[in-house]
Amino acid sequence: GSRIDTMSLIDLRKRMSIIPQLGFLFKGTLRENLDPRGELDEAKIKEVAESVGLNLKVASNGNPKEPNNEGAKESSGMTLDLNFQLENLGSNLSNGEKQMINFLRVFILSLIHI
Repeated sequence: GSRIDTMSLIDLRKRMSIIPQLGFLFKGTLRENLDPRGELDEAKIKEVAESVGLNLKVASNGNPKEPNNEGAKESSGMTLDLNFQLENLGSNLSNGEKQMINFLRVFILSLIHI
């Protein structure tokens, strides 16, 4: 842990994240929502996503969102292309998918600020 009384307000805001019950996403690609500053390469984003059970494809195959067909081992995960276009507020995803993406964004940002 870190002592917040010794941090600048800017550093504190960079290190603090909130994951809302109803996930909030911006209109744009999944990649833009996961790494808004473009600080990580796609391979690293994919690696981090897989560590939390989210399967990401780097290249689109014409169907950016598709069910995971890898069997029972990964049945709770979802598969999304990093180029998947999110609607405003993530209206084209379920609340669970939005929460998972929000969690993943926080996790990715924590790696950047370590």
